[in-house]
Amino acid sequence: MLIMLVPVMLGHISCNNVYAQQIIHVPEDISNLQKAIDASETDAIIKVSAGTYYGNLLLSGRRTMIGEDPQRTILTDDGEGSPDAIMIISGDCTFTGFTVTGARGAGLGHAVMVTRGAPTITNNIIRDNAFTALGIHSEVYPTLAMVAGNKIYGNGGAGIANYGQYSKSVI
Repeated sequence: MLIMLVPVMLGHISCNNVYAQQIIHVPEDISNLQKAIDASETDAIIKVSAGTYYGNLLLSGRRTMIGEDPQRTILTDDGEGSPDAIMIISGDCTFTGFTVTGARGAGLGHAVMVTRGAPTITNNIIRDNAFTALGIHSEVYPTLAMVAGNKIYGNGGAGIANYGQYSKSVI
């Protein structure tokens, strides 16, 4: 009996880790803006179609939120009497392409409030809010906000208020 051994060559199989960045379209994928933010992963991109969106929103981590058109993608007060800012940004987020309007801001009095991190806030219109348009707070946490290309007008308080000893913001 003759047994023949046939060598079998196993080739090296390599799988590269491919990272697919999560993209959420509002309202197509998720209709509620805060729910879209909450459902997003770190480094996600949230693309928001033109329309009017209500609420007091928290954008945190390293997410990117892009409005379709700053003239037609509008964030406004939720109408429920909340004293909070319309948009609170905490972390290394990007916030671009929106109109933020109608904040009554009884709390700290900002339409957009930055609480920490190194956010990029560009190409927005922040108008017709009761108090300060954009408040950057760094009393407790270091803040290195980059603010550029925004149109800020018609607000009841300061255009941009930069508070705290840890601010290294670029405006």
